Amino acid sequence: MLTTLLRYRRSAPAGDKGDTGPVLMPKLFRRLSTFAVNKKAKMVTGGFTAYVHKKAENYYLLDDFISQGPTAATPRNLSEILDANDVLLARPQDLVFHEGAKLLGPNGKPRSGSWRQSASSAEGLQRGRAVGR
Repeated sequence: MLTTLLRYRRSAPAGDKGDTGPVLMPKLFRRLSTFAVNKKAKMVTGGFTAYVHKKAENYYLLDDFISQGPTAATPRNLSEILDANDVLLARPQDLVFHEGAKLLGPNGKPRSGSWRQSASSAEGLQRGRAVGR
């Protein structure tokens, strides 16, 4: 659950032992914080799992990604590994996220073809650079 009660501190009070408690993956934090703001503004209805499902957030299982490669691994919807209480059912170290990056050529313009095609080509990796959203 995301709380809006926490506040940024420029410096920690004397004797502070640092952050403690559960850790949330940055990708999930970004999606959850966007969802929470949209929910509060009544821009979305339903829960987080339904929100992520509609956004088509994809991931790959690490073993599948390593054995099959980025062009053959099966993309899965992130909502498949969230339970009814929006709890992540998979271990973070077993996931590879698809970031939806665009490949740009040396001239800064998008390259033709998909990221999957370019990722499988050595020429695409040498000449282009990935830019995430």
